[in-house]
Amino acid sequence: MADKNLRLQIILEGLDRITAPLKSITGASAAARKDLARTHDELKNLDSLQKQVGSYKAKEQQFGFDARALQDTEKHLAELRAKLDAVGVPTKDLAKELQRTEKQAAMF
Repeated sequence: MADKNLRLQIILEGLDRITAPLKSITGASAAARKDLARTHDELKNLDSLQKQVGSYKAKEQQFGFDARALQDTEKHLAELRAKLDAVGVPTKDLAKELQRTEKQAAMF
């Protein structure tokens, strides 16, 4: 009987020695899975931020284009008004162009 108990004790100790590393591996795997999920979430957040920055840069660039177009339109409008003052009585073409340019300037 003592022989069987000793054998059983050796077998159980062996199992403990084997299962302890397996439990450690399982715990490490769960931690790695959590870290991977957290990293995935962080990457999604960074992607969202990158899209926002890209959108901002595109809007900033468009604002620059619009600002230059407005300046050009205002310059053209000033030139037309100067012509109108020089002529005194505007021609139909000059009046139409002035009206069109004023509408264009108002759109900005």
